[in-house]
Amino acid sequence: MPGKLFCQIAMVAFGTSGGLSFFALTLLLSYRMSCAGIDTRSVGAFALAAVPYNIRFLWPYLIDSVKIPYLSDKVGQRKSWGYLTHGIGVLCFFSLGWIDPSSNLSLIFVLVLVSAFLAAMQDIVSDAYRFSMVDVLPTTESVPLHTIGFRCGKLVAASFIPTLASYVGWMYAHSCALFIKLIALSLLFFLPEPKYVNANSKEGATLGSMHDALIAIMDALKKVLKKHGVWIFLSVFILIKAIDVVMGPLETYFLGQIGVSSKQYGVMKGGIGGAVSFIGVWTAGYLSRKLSINSALKIGCLCLSASGLLSLLFMRVPIDASLFEYVLTSVAVVQEFNLGLVITLSVVYVSLFCNKSDSIYDFTLFSSIGSMGRTVLTFFLSDVCFFIGWVPIFFLPLLLYVPLFLLLGRDFSSKLRLEAKR
Repeated sequence: MPGKLFCQIAMVAFGTSGGLSFFALTLLLSYRMSCAGIDTRSVGAFALAAVPYNIRFLWPYLIDSVKIPYLSDKVGQRKSWGYLTHGIGVLCFFSLGWIDPSSNLSLIFVLVLVSAFLAAMQDIVSDAYRFSMVDVLPTTESVPLHTIGFRCGKLVAASFIPTLASYVGWMYAHSCALFIKLIALSLLFFLPEPKYVNANSKEGATLGSMHDALIAIMDALKKVLKKHGVWIFLSVFILIKAIDVVMGPLETYFLGQIGVSSKQYGVMKGGIGGAVSFIGVWTAGYLSRKLSINSALKIGCLCLSASGLLSLLFMRVPIDASLFEYVLTSVAVVQEFNLGLVITLSVVYVSLFCNKSDSIYDFTLFSSIGSMGRTVLTFFLSDVCFFIGWVPIFFLPLLLYVPLFLLLGRDFSSKLRLEAKR
């Protein structure tokens, strides 16, 4: 494994590439569809295109059991899948910028479906490297670095692309952002094949067939259901995702609906707010080292839930046109800081729940459940918003915080507390 500095750069680059894909397929696409006049229910239905990403706990078995001709033997099983998915992902990302949502919605849906599958595969390869680097970069260091990269991806998707699009159009703006994905792809050339981290398998082993993969899937599911504190863990994770849905994709659609231009969105929500989100990521890393992860999550989720009140005030209080951008900037700063804080803490939460005897399969299974919850909730809450309006939706995070606080009050795993302080 390369030295610490290179591993740090790789984690940031992989996170940036993943964040660019994720936010281009969620926030940015939601904003573009809103500006194109597509209704809330249709935007919510697009969340279903993320299903291949949500069931990504299946794809590590595909990666480890299906060989890519020539590449697998030449560079390694997982690394070859990294090359393939990054390469095709570049083409899909390029194509998304050249299609108008108002006239080719079906084609965009197909591209998002394919891109979601590719993004899942890329995340698995990235996580495999992160698990392999554990001796060089501990969890409380690698996760914040990866999340910083992820937020950089958001900065590009939510600031650089829409701001540039206001001058040259969406297709050229998308094309200019491709260099991010090409950097991540190029780093794969300098990394070895990631280790196979599984207490029940030999170092460097891979699955021999799809039959082996099916057996491994069943074993992983049984292991998950028996894991100490798993139901509390999953309940906490889903509640965090529900709060994230309201303050993420739904709020982004709301901004497009009230007439925020692509330049305003890019500069205020993406640029200034996105930059502040890095402070949230750093704060999350600090809190995860100084407090128990449960206590840190209580603080982070309370801040994010309460910030929903800002969106309510922003919507209900008449604002003079000359003050609009200043108010939007203030809301963006608070929201993005809290999102960076909570998202980082939630990844640390999952990573610490998977101990050193767990494999990349276990980690992917846990994170997939949270992603599936996010998709279902986006679809469901978009329908609810269509019928009941924005006020109850923005008030929802505060209500969800109550059961979340009670669940986090149950210190079901001393391991989380102890490892977070290391």
